[in-house]
Amino acid sequence: MLPPMNALTRNVQISLEESPVSLRQLSRRCKISHVQLARIVAGERNATEAVAVAIADALEEVAKEAAKASVRVRRSLTAHL
Repeated sequence: MLPPMNALTRNVQISLEESPVSLRQLSRRCKISHVQLARIVAGERNATEAVAVAIADALEEVAKEAAKASVRVRRSLTAHL
């Protein structure tokens, strides 16, 4: 029997599904087993607050890295013109 899903778990699940990086990459960043993350996505496990914070921190790190890369490309375009 699957555990009842709470709002925290559902929001974590959506974030994992929409992540711009793979589950394995995210699991390495947040230091949580990819199996545990996969079980949350599958609805087999509820997310704890600690897991949610670790995932949010990892996703913020990914977003910062993507923003930096975007700025670098845009500056290159400006310099190229």
